[in-house]
Amino acid sequence: RPVRALYSNCMAKSTSLQTPPQRVTLKEVARAAGLSQSTVSLALNRRTDCHLSEATRRRAIQVARELGYRPNWRAQALARKQTFTIGLVYARRAPFMSAVNEAIISALAETFNAAGYYQLLVSTATADPDSWQDVIRPDRLDGCVVLNPMPVEFGQILREAHLPMVLCNLISDLPVPQVAADDRNGMQQLMNHLLDLGHKRITFLYRARHPHYSVLHRRETYEQVMQQMGLGQYVCVRNDETVDPFIEDFVSGRNRPTAVICHDHVMAVYVRHACWKRGIRIPEDISLACFNDVFPIEAMTPPITCISLPGDQIGRMAADMLLERIARKQREPSYISTGPERKWVPEHLVVRESTSAPRKEG
Repeated sequence: RPVRALYSNCMAKSTSLQTPPQRVTLKEVARAAGLSQSTVSLALNRRTDCHLSEATRRRAIQVARELGYRPNWRAQALARKQTFTIGLVYARRAPFMSAVNEAIISALAETFNAAGYYQLLVSTATADPDSWQDVIRPDRLDGCVVLNPMPVEFGQILREAHLPMVLCNLISDLPVPQVAADDRNGMQQLMNHLLDLGHKRITFLYRARHPHYSVLHRRETYEQVMQQMGLGQYVCVRNDETVDPFIEDFVSGRNRPTAVICHDHVMAVYVRHACWKRGIRIPEDISLACFNDVFPIEAMTPPITCISLPGDQIGRMAADMLLERIARKQREPSYISTGPERKWVPEHLVVRESTSAPRKEG
């Protein structure tokens, strides 16, 4: 008998564990708070047109938390014809969230969260395209931000999805809003700084097969400025896989610029390390500058002069543009963009100890 009683007690506990707790309703929250259901609903939805007093809104939220109320997401989505979800689309197996991208994605998340939206990471780097193309649909997402690198199939996706989209840190001829850093002006600032110091033999260094638009914009601006200043004979663009060929040429005397501009911070760190190994002094023997004011650029010895990209501003601007497109789509369901709308975010020069006037020869 004791064993049977113990078994019955265990079964009862097992059954109670398997039975999901009863969901708290909005009506119960309203009754406990002494408010109407519509008032509680308005407070919990955190709508921008909420006319409730702060005390009433806080009371509704506090009672809902105490009772363990959870809004019915599906019901809200059906009622408002929104999913409250933004897709972050990228053509990698894992999101690239370091350096400038970290600031961009953080700003995107902060802006979307403040507007009541969640973010869904959508990787297009899968063997089965249907697995992610099925996600980029109006019944799954309210809109999406396309991050670098852009999926090859994006044009086809755009035609089929009819979904508000924004390209972030990307440019394209597609009829989609785009937010990107003004790399042409950034390179102009950096070139002006080096030229003012007295440099003439300046080299631009980037990694081979880099697909981002910034390579083209920075390279073209570098070449244009050199030509405009009558320094065409000193134009030197290196696109090696590593920094070793550049360093070897410098040491051997085959190519000895007085300054080098690296496309990004990663290459600048490798150049600094290679110079240290070969006894090349910065900035005494060669001035070093780069793009991206991110770790460890400021902590290097010496700290590196760079162009700072406003990743947080890019992210906020892209998010605001997408939210505006989502709102317009709700007002005008048949609205179709006829061309790209580009916004260029300005960069700024940060001068540090890695650049100085070139050493006088002879």
